[in-house]
Amino acid sequence: MTQEQLLKDTIDYYSANPAKRRCISNRSSTCYYSPEKAKKPLSEGCAIGRHLAPKTKIAFDALASSMFAISAISAIMEVGANKAMMPDWMQKMNPEFLRRVQGLHDWSEYWDVQGLTRDGKERVNDIINYFRLSMDRYTK
Repeated sequence: MTQEQLLKDTIDYYSANPAKRRCISNRSSTCYYSPEKAKKPLSEGCAIGRHLAPKTKIAFDALASSMFAISAISAIMEVGANKAMMPDWMQKMNPEFLRRVQGLHDWSEYWDVQGLTRDGKERVNDIINYFRLSMDRYTK
């Protein structure tokens, strides 16, 4: 998967039903890699978690519990054994890109019942511009 594909996949997946699909605990507004931990049965996980094996999601939730959620992915990727638990294509990605895609998922001001908010669309365009992705500005 390319960076462009991951960003588009993230937007498309969560836009379909942000309230049910975003892997955020309703009680604590905490993001989880695993939908089991967030008690979100209709979710596949967070932006990064959706692409991890179930056991890896649980392991990363345990690692991230002591960190600020969106910086957790950077910290996880710094440890070889953790990084090795990720798909090969994800291991090759810039950790900052993954952190920003995860942040797009995490922040509630980027989503409403319709999908991405105006702030969310601006965030997507910031990601596209910062990483010079081969995709058009997001306008939907």
